Amino acid sequence: MQGFADNRLFGRADFLKRLFDAIPSLLFIVDEDVRIFHLNSASMKILGSKLDSVLMKRGGEVLHCVHSLETPEGCGRAPSCSDCVVRNSVTKAVSGEKVYRETAKMGLLNEGRISDIYVAVTASPLEYEGRSFVLLIIEDISELKKAEAALSSRTEQLEEANKELEAFSYAVAHDLRAPLRAISGFGKALLEDFSGKLDGKGIDYLERITSAARRMSQLIDDLLKLSRLHYSGVNYQIVDLSAIAAEIASGLRNSDPGRNAEFLLAGGISTYGDASLLRAALENLFANAWKFTSRTPRAIIEFGVDGQDGDPVYFVRDNGAGFDMAYAEKLFKPFQRLHSHEEFPGTGIGLATVHRIIRRHSGKIWAEGDMGKGAVVYFTLGKTK
Repeated sequence: MQGFADNRLFGRADFLKRLFDAIPSLLFIVDEDVRIFHLNSASMKILGSKLDSVLMKRGGEVLHCVHSLETPEGCGRAPSCSDCVVRNSVTKAVSGEKVYRETAKMGLLNEGRISDIYVAVTASPLEYEGRSFVLLIIEDISELKKAEAALSSRTEQLEEANKELEAFSYAVAHDLRAPLRAISGFGKALLEDFSGKLDGKGIDYLERITSAARRMSQLIDDLLKLSRLHYSGVNYQIVDLSAIAAEIASGLRNSDPGRNAEFLLAGGISTYGDASLLRAALENLFANAWKFTSRTPRAIIEFGVDGQDGDPVYFVRDNGAGFDMAYAEKLFKPFQRLHSHEEFPGTGIGLATVHRIIRRHSGKIWAEGDMGKGAVVYFTLGKTK
């Protein structure tokens, strides 16, 4: 019985009036000519007028200078102006649109002063005793618009900074290549033309110089590839990951046919993503597995997919050198290497490249490993179809 009594409150006029007044948005009940029949306390507070001075007036007499964001040049005084957002919202609601919404900049007449605010205008038709009314809801979104403007400005600044950084990267790369080519070229010439005049130590030094120059050149190439990933678009399509994995595995076998290595590749794995970017990611992951199993008597490299909360989790697993899990967070950062160059050559850019590709696909990537027992890299992709 108590519940039934509580429900009857909603049919009482005084309760409904309090409910109407408790809503913080500006609420107006108007007719098709935008004459105001009722409004809530929040509206009265903003307008700073007495109820009798507002009722039956047209909306344009109290809601001044309403500019649609689609017509930013403005529209004169409401309600006569054809571009008045309030008038148009009411007209569309009366004509049959169940709920009509529009964002606008509005000047509210407050105690004789007009103050501009950004608002979201919603108009919903009402029928009562054979008459047509419209519930007009006006919400102040000025702070939201300020936040959007600040975010837009910040985004433009970041885009400009990224363009400058990209230009700087290319300039540095171009300027570094010439001296590196000179170091490598002259070092090679010395080895070819004057090796007979050098002892073993001298030849070793020259070989180290040319080797370092080659590593630096490769590092520049890898850095440029990593930089380009930030600007390249993601062209989504169906991608056969199993086919790509098989092609990469075949290439690795051909590069060193003497290796005792086995590839375990799951078939039928497809996803939705950028084919070239996902190929680059798998190439880096397989290259890492191939490299870190180079000292394993019988290497096993596996590619497959597991399920996690209904979403596919792809992985590349190997039984190679592995790594200490205490340093797992460093794996996907540029230049962070967990093995010396003498043990396993590399630039420390490969996994950072994979990380960026997966992030571009709104996915996640992580790794697990054990020293001397191998490693596995897992990744997800935001879109799967």
